[in-house]
Amino acid sequence: MKGISLCVLLPTRNEEQNIRYMIKEIRQKYDFDIIVSDDHSPDKTREIAKSLGVDVFLRKKHGYGEGLKESLINARKRGHTHMLVIDCDRTYSINGIRTLFNSAKKGYDLVNGGRRLGDINFVNRFPNLFHTMLVNILYFTWIRDVNSGMKLFKIESYEKKIKGSGADSTVETIIIALKNNYRIKEIMLPYNDRSKDDGRGKSKVKISDGFLITRKIFAERFSKKGRSR
Repeated sequence: MKGISLCVLLPTRNEEQNIRYMIKEIRQKYDFDIIVSDDHSPDKTREIAKSLGVDVFLRKKHGYGEGLKESLINARKRGHTHMLVIDCDRTYSINGIRTLFNSAKKGYDLVNGGRRLGDINFVNRFPNLFHTMLVNILYFTWIRDVNSGMKLFKIESYEKKIKGSGADSTVETIIIALKNNYRIKEIMLPYNDRSKDDGRGKSKVKISDGFLITRKIFAERFSKKGRSR
């Protein structure tokens, strides 16, 4: 695939303990454009990112999904064809960016950076397994991690298609690919859960997110609209 240009998105909410590390590590290994989508962090997340010369976009509406939707538009306006999102908490492998990028060059609409079940915090392990199995059963597919926070999108395939505003948008990106018969590639990557590392801040995952994701899976499967528009 020719003419591929990648933008790396760091979605943030109170990540002052991690943002400097993430930006510096990405820059040491790659020359990809980096943007930050911040959910009105009251800490110094935005100030740190701006001090490192990274453009920060304050979300117009709250929520992870809102950040994805706005960032796809921003990435396209910056001249990019693809966007990679990676959680800004030092849990996902920076080296994995190259792995996903190389797959995207082969024409995939979605490259999912999956986590192995044993690497996920025990408390979150069952909900993730449940959501993954539910998607596999209802959509007749085989994905190993539908809730991964590291994915690479072909922008034209996803812009204006994501509807979710919160944590449900993560699984929605998988469902969009399935409903539209997109080319999907999943690559299992190392994952370093931060649940026992106070130096990386607290997880933003809430119990209510699990119910939100479950509702999204069922709603999209039995929606009368069919394919995403």
